[in-house]
Amino acid sequence: SIEGAVGSQDYARLRVGVGPDNPESRRGDLADYVLSEFGKRDTKAVEALMPSVAELTECWLKEGAEAAMNKFNKSGRP
Repeated sequence: SIEGAVGSQDYARLRVGVGPDNPESRRGDLADYVLSEFGKRDTKAVEALMPSVAELTECWLKEGAEAAMNKFNKSGRP
C-alpha cells in the first residue's frame, strides 16, 4: 500500500530478516511463511531484537537511513 501511495519503490524501508530454521526443509511459497503468525521461537527472536530496533530507529531519525544501514546491517554488527 505504501508503494501505491508513493507511486514508486523509492522510499526507505526497515526490514527484519526472517526465514525458516532450515531453508532446505521449507515447502511452498516463502510468502506463506513470512505472512503467517510468529511461532514461539520467532516471537522470542523478534522480542530480543526490540532494543536494537529502537536504537536503529533513533539513529535513522537523527542521522538518516544510510547511517542507520551502515551501523545496523548484519555485516556491520557483531
